Amino acid sequence: MIEEDRFSGALANDPFYIKDLKHGDAIEFDARHIIQTNTDDPVPDPTAPYLPRCLVTNRILKDGAPVRYLYREQPIQADDSGWRITAGDETDEYMEDIENSTCVSLGAVLSVDDSFRDLLGSAAPCAYEWNESTGRFEEIDAPDVAAGLTH
Repeated sequence: MIEEDRFSGALANDPFYIKDLKHGDAIEFDARHIIQTNTDDPVPDPTAPYLPRCLVTNRILKDGAPVRYLYREQPIQADDSGWRITAGDETDEYMEDIENSTCVSLGAVLSVDDSFRDLLGSAAPCAYEWNESTGRFEEIDAPDVAAGLTH
């Protein structure tokens, strides 16, 4: 029964931590006590597009360099977005050291530089490079890679 954000019902399980409640006991509670339901949320999660992971160099995450080169390949696992993001000035030696890049959510990168947010819907394979003259990313030929960061 629902009565102005107040609910009543019977327990469908035996609570683990509340020992004085048992399966079938009548209970009453407010809407504020509900943590999760089995009903789909009618409002989509606005953070969902930014949860998939990407590979990004420490030049961006730790040194604060802006994103200047990024490409998308086919994802290599379920939570991978396929995006590989660099500052564009990393040397080959820097790129070969796995300690210089990390796998984080797209949102983590966007929190330090969101200049590429409008590119995230681009299908793989694709690549973009920052054009200093126009102040915009321009699409370029995607690299031919199997996995990992290259530039």
